[in-house]
Amino acid sequence: MKNLILLIISIFLTIGVFAQEAISIERYRELVLEYSQSLKIKTESIKKADSNLDVVKTGYLPSLHGEANSTYSFHDQSIKYPSAAVLKDFGYYATLNIQQNVYAGGTVRAGVKSAKISKSISDVQYEVTFQDIAYSSDISYWSYSAAIEAQQIGKKYVEIVQGLYDILKERYDDGYVSKIDLLMVESQLYDAKQRYTNIEREYNNAVNTFNTLMGTSKNQEYSLYNSIYEIAPYEDITSVEEELENNPEYREAMLNIDFNKQMKKVTRSQYNPQFVIGAKGGYISAASQSAPPTYGQVFASLNIPIFMWGERRKKIAMIETDIRSSEENLSLTKDNIKSSVLSTKTNLVKYSEQVEVVVKSLNVAEETLELNTFSYNEGNRSILDVLQSQISWLSSYVSYVNTSWQYQISIAEYKKANGQY
Repeated sequence: MKNLILLIISIFLTIGVFAQEAISIERYRELVLEYSQSLKIKTESIKKADSNLDVVKTGYLPSLHGEANSTYSFHDQSIKYPSAAVLKDFGYYATLNIQQNVYAGGTVRAGVKSAKISKSISDVQYEVTFQDIAYSSDISYWSYSAAIEAQQIGKKYVEIVQGLYDILKERYDDGYVSKIDLLMVESQLYDAKQRYTNIEREYNNAVNTFNTLMGTSKNQEYSLYNSIYEIAPYEDITSVEEELENNPEYREAMLNIDFNKQMKKVTRSQYNPQFVIGAKGGYISAASQSAPPTYGQVFASLNIPIFMWGERRKKIAMIETDIRSSEENLSLTKDNIKSSVLSTKTNLVKYSEQVEVVVKSLNVAEETLELNTFSYNEGNRSILDVLQSQISWLSSYVSYVNTSWQYQISIAEYKKANGQY
C-alpha cells in the first residue's frame, strides 16, 4: 500500500513537471506587456486625450443655460409705496438662455487641431513605453537564460574539482600523492563552491526579476524555450530615413513642434473679434398684480479686444521659445537615434564575431582539460597543470555565456534603436 501511494505521488509530480510548458521569449514578452502598469497608465492618457478632443469640439455647438432665483420681503410694500399698485412680498424668476458662437476668432478650430495633435502625441508616447517595456522583457529573459547556463556551469565545475579531490584523497590515504597536492585541490574546491554560491545569488536575482516583470507574486522557476546560444533573427535597416520613421521618439519630437506651432495659433485666435448670437426667455413672478409674468428676447454680442498692454505679443513670444526648443530637441533626438543605431549595429557585429572565437577557445579548453587530467593520472603532468586546465575551462565557459548573452542584448538594443518591437 505504501509503495502504491509513493507511485501515485511520483506520477502526479511527473505530470506537473511535464505540464509546465517551456516559455518562449515571445510569450514572455506578451505577458510582461499585458501586466505592465506603465502601459496601463499610457492607455489612460490616451483615453484622456480622446475625452479632451470631444470637449474641445463642443465649442462648435450651441450652449443652453438655465437660471432661477427667488426673493421675499419682510416689509409691508404698501406702506413704503402707498401710491403704487399693491406689491407682492414673495417673488421669483426662471430663465433659459441659448447662444451660438458665430465667429470665435478661430479659437475652436485651432483648439480642435491642437487637441488632435495632443492625441497623436499620447499615441506615440504609448509606443515609446511599449518599446521600453518590450526591451526590458527581452533583457530579463536573456539574463534568466544566462543565469540558468551559469548555474549549470558552476555546478559542473564543482563536480569536476570534487571528482579530482576524491581521487587525490583516496590516493593520499594510500600514500601515492603528497599532502601539498591534496591541499591545492582542496583549496580550489572551496573556491569552486564559493563561486557557485555567488552564481546562485545571481540566479535568484534573475528569477526574481523574471517573475516581477510579468506580475507573478512568487519566485517561480520556469523552463525557457529559447537559449542564449541561439542566433536570433533581426531586420537589418540601412536607410537613415527608415530608422527615424520607425523610432517613436523621433515622431514624438516632430509632433511636439506641430503642437507648439498650433498653440501659437490658439493664442492668437483668443485676441480676435468674437461674435455670438442667442435668445433667452423666462418667467418672472409679477412684482405687482399688473406686471406680465413671461418675457423673451434675442441678442447679438460682439467682442473686439483693443488694448491689453501687449499681452498677446508677450504670450506669442513665450510660445515661440517653446517652438525653438522643440526644434532643437528634434535635432538632438535625431542625432541620438543615429548614434544609437550605429553603436548597437557595431556591437552586434562585434559580439557575433566574438561568439565564434569563444566557441573555438572553449573547445580547446575542454580538450586541454581532458588531456591534462589523463596525463596526470599517467604521471606525466603535475597537479598544477590540471588545476590550471580546470580554471581555463571555467573561464572559457563563463566567457562563452557572457559573450552569448551580450550578443542577445545587442540584438535587443538594435531592435529598440530601430523601433522594431
